[in-house]
Amino acid sequence: MLQLYLKSMNNDQIIPLLLISIVIFAGLEQIFETFILGPRKDKGILKGEKWTIFGMGTIHISMFFATLLEYSYKHAPLNLSVSSIGLSMYFLGVFGRYWSIFTLGRLWSIQIEIRADHKLIKNGPYKLMRHPAYFSLFLKVPSIPLILNSFFTFYMVLLIYCPLVFIRLYYEEIEMFKTFKKSYVKYRKERWALIPFSKGELISSIAQNIKSLRKILIRW
Repeated sequence: MLQLYLKSMNNDQIIPLLLISIVIFAGLEQIFETFILGPRKDKGILKGEKWTIFGMGTIHISMFFATLLEYSYKHAPLNLSVSSIGLSMYFLGVFGRYWSIFTLGRLWSIQIEIRADHKLIKNGPYKLMRHPAYFSLFLKVPSIPLILNSFFTFYMVLLIYCPLVFIRLYYEEIEMFKTFKKSYVKYRKERWALIPFSKGELISSIAQNIKSLRKILIRW
C-alpha cells in the first residue's frame, strides 16, 4: 500500500513530505536529548539563572509547532536552496551538540550544574572553543524553520531564542570563573567562546592577511 501511494506521488509532493518528516524527527531528537540524556543520577549544585532553561525549552517546543503551522498555512512552494541550508545547519548542529555531550560525559547537564569533582574539559570540541554546545544550538535551532521555509518563525527564533542562549552563556561563564578561577582565565585567553579557532591563530591570521593585502595594494 505504501509503495503504491509513493508511486502515485510526484517529486513536488515527496520532497515536502520528506522535509516535514525530518522536522518531526528533529522534535523527537530534542525530546531524547532533554529527557533521556539530560537527567543524571549524580546531581550537582544548580547554578545560574534557572529560568533560562525553562524559557529556552518553552520557545524550543513552540518553534516546532510554529514551523509546521506556518508551512501548512502559507501553502507556498519550497525554496529548496533555503531548505538545503537549513538541513546542513541542522545536521552540523546535531553533530556538534552530541560531540559536546559525549565529550563531557557525566559532567553533561541541561542545567548550569557544578559537581564536587568538576573538571575543566579542554579536549574534543572544547579544544576548538569554550562553548561548542551553545554554538551547536545556534546552528541547530534556527535551522528547523529554514527547512520548511517558515521565515516568520525563523525571525522569531533569532529575536527571542538566540538572546536567551547568550544570557545563559553569560551566567555559565560566571560560574566557570568562580569554580576554576585562574585556569579558566587562562583558557579564556586561549579560546573564543563561539569561534572555532584559538585567539592567537585567528589574530595572527587576520594580521597576516592584512599584511598580504597591503603588499598587493602597494604593488598595484
